[in-house]
Amino acid sequence: MTKMDRTKKGFTLVEILIAASLFVVVMTISTLILFDIIKSEKRSNILNAVYDDAKIVMEQIADMIQNNAIDYEEYYSVNVLQPQNGFIPLDIVYGIYNGVYSSRFYDPGLSYNASGVGSSGSNPINLGVQCADVPTPVSISDCVMLYKLSKDKNTGKNPYEGRSGAQSEDANAFCDQYIDPAMADCDLLKTSEDVPMISGDELYLINAAGNKKTIIVSQNLNDQDYAIGMVELDGIDSDQNGTPDLFTCNEQYTCDSTGGELSLYLIHQLHGKFPSILLDPDNISDLGISVAKRSNKTTAFNFSTNNSFVPITPFRSTVVSLSFIINPIEDPYKAYAEADVQTHPSVTILLTMEPSSAEKANYPGGNPPQAIIQRTVTAGVHGKVESYPPTNDLSWIQYLY
Repeated sequence: MTKMDRTKKGFTLVEILIAASLFVVVMTISTLILFDIIKSEKRSNILNAVYDDAKIVMEQIADMIQNNAIDYEEYYSVNVLQPQNGFIPLDIVYGIYNGVYSSRFYDPGLSYNASGVGSSGSNPINLGVQCADVPTPVSISDCVMLYKLSKDKNTGKNPYEGRSGAQSEDANAFCDQYIDPAMADCDLLKTSEDVPMISGDELYLINAAGNKKTIIVSQNLNDQDYAIGMVELDGIDSDQNGTPDLFTCNEQYTCDSTGGELSLYLIHQLHGKFPSILLDPDNISDLGISVAKRSNKTTAFNFSTNNSFVPITPFRSTVVSLSFIINPIEDPYKAYAEADVQTHPSVTILLTMEPSSAEKANYPGGNPPQAIIQRTVTAGVHGKVESYPPTNDLSWIQYLY
């Protein structure tokens, strides 16, 4: 029988408890670190996705700007003509009044015969400057007209040139403080008091041929999330004078069917240009005309019915804010006699995006930071985009007012 070797010692209970405690502490810390790494990676993946979406859509918009021109005609229609005239009930319609903005800078004056009697196709008083020799006539009787299709001496200038205190930033493609009734103060649209650039959340582009428009807006998806949406419009030159009279939605988009007061208005605008058109709203549908309205962008998007604008941003991100700053505030190729707008048009895009509401629910640690991107892009079309018909044909104007 051997005796126990008393020189060999085991672990005491205290030592075992201390070791177990240290193991638990180390494992707890390691687990917390692992969870933090997983959360950090998840946060990083969500934020990287937002930045990727913002960069991708910025490239898309920049590419469209570089292949088109700024559509000053559309800005004038949406910001000045439609709010002021009240013809379109309760909404803004895209693609109408093409050519009216251009008429401010080149107006042929009234048509007179050899005896000095005005012809039946005379230009209406409220379209551009009518006089051949004075910039701001009180009435046509104050004008000294050339007895032919006269060329306005204010060609290439703002129609209010010469009026006391008038400035281009008070009457331009985006606002007009001199029409009656006057629209909102132009100062509300400026980025600053010293820099007369106009900022808004909609971008209007037109191609070099002047027969295709692209409208880009911030679009409601589900009353929580917003996307950047776009719609394309095709021009209709109904009277074959070389410039479109009206723009209808491209067949790839599902736009509103016209009806009621809107159809009646469009009929009066087009009556005389389509030989077969009658004063009947059904004729608009027969002609295949569909329109995009501003209210479509505020209605929650529906995949089954669509609503004019098609989202071009991934649904994993939402648009917090979108702003386009247009410079200059007049088309320099039409307002070529205005020294302060002689720079090629450009657009500064200000875009803020964040994870969508669904992605936010998966984001660890509260509200995620936003991705903010700014970029200035020069329009790719150099030169004038024709939107005003030949000056020996004034009949088109009869159907605008």
